[in-house]
Amino acid sequence: MNPFKARALSLQLTKLGILLCLPAMIASLLNIGYGLLDAVFFIGLAALFSGMLIRILFWRCPHCRTRLRGPVDKRCPRCGQPLE
Repeated sequence: MNPFKARALSLQLTKLGILLCLPAMIASLLNIGYGLLDAVFFIGLAALFSGMLIRILFWRCPHCRTRLRGPVDKRCPRCGQPLE
């Protein structure tokens, strides 16, 4: 998988997970609604962890398999090969 596509997918899943978890947690603290909000919370948690897992597994250089950290240009900081 292209590292930039993996990063974009990871960020979207992480945002979705946070967006689903926060209202469910707030409703739980206020004792509003049960059942459906619990399911929404666990779906959000699954999306959050899926985004993190994709980031860990695929945010790497496809040539030397070095984990990429921080802002990265179009080339690997270690081997210099293009990341696409």
